[in-house]
Amino acid sequence: MPIPLELSSSALLRFGDESLDLVELARLLQAIGEAPRVGSAARALGVSYRGAWGKLVRAERLLGVALVDRVKGHGSRLTDAGEALAAAGRRFERDAVRRLEAPASAFGEALAPLLGPRETALRVAASHDLLLQAVLADG
Repeated sequence: MPIPLELSSSALLRFGDESLDLVELARLLQAIGEAPRVGSAARALGVSYRGAWGKLVRAERLLGVALVDRVKGHGSRLTDAGEALAAAGRRFERDAVRRLEAPASAFGEALAPLLGPRETALRVAASHDLLLQAVLADG
C-alpha cells in the first residue's frame, strides 16, 4: 500500500539575500480578494493581521509595485498587479499539484516497503444494555 504524501508548492523569488515566496503571497492576495478585509484574509489563512500586513508591505517593497489599495472604511482592494499575481499563483499551484501527483504516488509506493506495514486502529463498541440489544435486534 503506497504511503500518501501531502504535496505543497512554493516558488521563491530571490532578491540578493532576501527571498519572497510567491505562492504564499498569491494565497494571501487570493484571500484578500475573497474577503476584502486583511484581518478576515489573515484569519482564513491562520496568520496574524500584523503578519499578513507585514508580508504585503515587504512584497510591495521587494517587487516595487502596489499589490493592494487601502480603501478607508471599506477594507482593501487588489490592484491589477495584485489580481494578476493571485491568478498566476492559482494556476501555478493547480498545475504543480497535477504534475506532481504521479511522481508523488511512485515515491509513496517506494517508501511503503521501507516503512513496513501501517497499523490501522480498530475500535470496537459493545453494550451490556439488554434494552439496547433488543431494539437493535428488532431493527
